[in-house]
Amino acid sequence: MKRRDFVKSVFYTTALASSGVGLNLISREAQAAIVADQNVRVLVNIMLLGGADLRFLFVPETGTAYAAKFWEKRKDIYQNLYDTYEQAWNDLYLPTTSNGTTFGIHKNAGWLKEQFDAGNVAIIANVVGSENRRHDHSQLIMHTGDLDTDQFVYDRNGWGGRLADVMGAQANVVAVSHDVSPFCNSVNPSNRLEQVVHIRDSRNFALAGANGNATSERSVLARALKSYYAQRGADVDDKILQGELPENWPFRRFFNHERTLRNFGDRVKERVETVKPAQPYRLSRLYKTGSYRLNNSSFGKQCANLYDSLLASDILKLRLAYLEYSSWDTHRNEKIALEKNLHDIFGFDGGLDALTDELEVYTGTNENLVYVFTSDFGRQLAANGDRGTDHGRGTYTIVIGRSVRGGVYGEMFPKREILPDPNDTQTPQRAPYDQLGADINGLTSFEHALSAISDWVEPGSGVAVFPNMDPNNPTPPKLEPGVSMRALFQPGYGISGKMLLNGYTLPDFEFNLAAGDAIGRAIKTNQYGKFWIDGMSDGTHLIQPYKPYFTFDPPLIKVSVLGGDVYDIDFNATTVLHFTQAFRSAKTYPLNEVDHRVILAYGYNFVPAQTKVTIGGTPIDVAYSFGYQLLVVWVPLSVTAGDIVVATPTEKYTHTIPYEDLEISTTF
Repeated sequence: MKRRDFVKSVFYTTALASSGVGLNLISREAQAAIVADQNVRVLVNIMLLGGADLRFLFVPETGTAYAAKFWEKRKDIYQNLYDTYEQAWNDLYLPTTSNGTTFGIHKNAGWLKEQFDAGNVAIIANVVGSENRRHDHSQLIMHTGDLDTDQFVYDRNGWGGRLADVMGAQANVVAVSHDVSPFCNSVNPSNRLEQVVHIRDSRNFALAGANGNATSERSVLARALKSYYAQRGADVDDKILQGELPENWPFRRFFNHERTLRNFGDRVKERVETVKPAQPYRLSRLYKTGSYRLNNSSFGKQCANLYDSLLASDILKLRLAYLEYSSWDTHRNEKIALEKNLHDIFGFDGGLDALTDELEVYTGTNENLVYVFTSDFGRQLAANGDRGTDHGRGTYTIVIGRSVRGGVYGEMFPKREILPDPNDTQTPQRAPYDQLGADINGLTSFEHALSAISDWVEPGSGVAVFPNMDPNNPTPPKLEPGVSMRALFQPGYGISGKMLLNGYTLPDFEFNLAAGDAIGRAIKTNQYGKFWIDGMSDGTHLIQPYKPYFTFDPPLIKVSVLGGDVYDIDFNATTVLHFTQAFRSAKTYPLNEVDHRVILAYGYNFVPAQTKVTIGGTPIDVAYSFGYQLLVVWVPLSVTAGDIVVATPTEKYTHTIPYEDLEISTTF
């Protein structure tokens, strides 16, 4: 190992070496109990480097208007092997249906199709991150999760690092790829690798040891180095203890690092080697010579590394993992390249098929894993003439896991892409597919999906990792109409709607669930007056709003859920006369040569010029009533106590707090 690489490795692992427990020889079944008992959620971020054309993976149903335009503009990608789209559809695609829409999944992604049909895959359509179409900058934006990331600025935190920071010292990002991605970078500017472990080869993660041949150069050198550091380190410690060397002697650091690295690496090595078999056959053959070796054997190795890392997840403090797959920049001969890529990742006997199959020996392990696929950007709608596609913007985000509420989020193949574009002033009759450089219109910011995933890994972390998702943000990231990420990890379906007053939405209104799955749950409108009830099964659910001093139209709504989310369940509120807040002045004010105090009240239904107030039965002058929500009352000093009664021509209201107990304000 080069000195530079050695020092880099020290920083990867120094902070981690004190974790974990003692190791014993354990079976796979025993290890299963360890992993399951931890019951921690793990996010696996897989980056598709180069800008993946996922319109080759997912295609429209044959016989539709969209399919006709799709085939007209993209048939060159299929290398003239098919005369009609129907032939390509029948030969290459596996039909599947979601929310009434049938589409095709490429046959080389058979495992993905199987998982989708099982309800474990969410396909989020029309997602957009970077829009500049540059690989380096776009990849950096996706790694950092920040659209404002400057190009070439790699010394900054990634969204994986931010999520690890929210989870605290017991969480690390494990990069099993060749290099450490900016996704992993810590929030600590003085040590971007503070919560990162880099495992390029999980079977050779520890410092070098004997290789079984006592006379080999490796074994001889390994024994010599181990002995030297052990003996010399002990000597240094002894000299410091005797006062012959200072406590902060700089060269002591090398011996401490070696001791830390050796202990940490040996614990990981022992763990993965004591779970039998040492490396499952299905995983090992992904990167070794043979007919099952992946086209990109590096991805096979990463899957094997991830398997081992999960075996040692308690030692590594693994909460996030990073993998990557290159070769998605398909400007030419796209079909050949993408079919290989799709098989390697999503196919039967591909990386994820083998990985999840082997992990099935651990009860609950697959239950606590979620995979998300991100890429630089999408590709353009039409083929480019070289049987490929050029850089685009919008794309799909794929989320896989047993905790995922599967299905399609958004319009899979938007009709606007095949209809005349009203914004095309040069040729008004052209559809986007007919325009040079047109791509998928990004309607949903990637932040929505990634913040929802962050919340699944660590509840409440989404806003900390993606600050733009703060509900107080006046310009939140864009979201396709009718799409919600809030139920991405909830079983069942969602019911959503608004609370309205004179056309305006109202926050903090509660709902009683009179029947259905959400009975007993606290449901409220958010600060934008919207509510979302997730986890609802098929059937009838009764929703009844509640808030003092309001009536509702309708007073109760019976909602039928049948195989999908239900939207636009709106209520209209009507106010009943009341105060929301009332204050008594500390100062006195003259009125008609008599001193008064003032009540300033906020509330509803103060009819201007017709509102009457009494305190303890004494009529009080109403100086002002501004609209329906502000009331100013002059109270003579002779009035010191009593109930406050407010009346309009149609209503009468007694405030819950008597005059003498009103909060006193010194500001007016």
